[in-house]
Amino acid sequence: MPEFDEDHEAEYLAWLTAQGLDTAYATLEAEHDTHPAHIVYFDQAGTDVSDWHPEEPAGDGWFTLSIHDSEDGPYWVWARRPATAA
Repeated sequence: MPEFDEDHEAEYLAWLTAQGLDTAYATLEAEHDTHPAHIVYFDQAGTDVSDWHPEEPAGDGWFTLSIHDSEDGPYWVWARRPATAA
């Protein structure tokens, strides 16, 4: 996956379309503030989020496309090709 800056959303969306991918997202920020990875990242300014395993989206064919940091904290991005959703 190419690296996209946060202000290049149009290019990112165009790349996803060109690849034929549907996406779903999870954010560490949305986890309960007692989650171990949330505590390490947001309360202790750590970078180890290996304890974070958000629930995969419903349906078949999802794979991890990216786990990356953002201004709002870590994001987990799943992707799948629509044909695998059936």
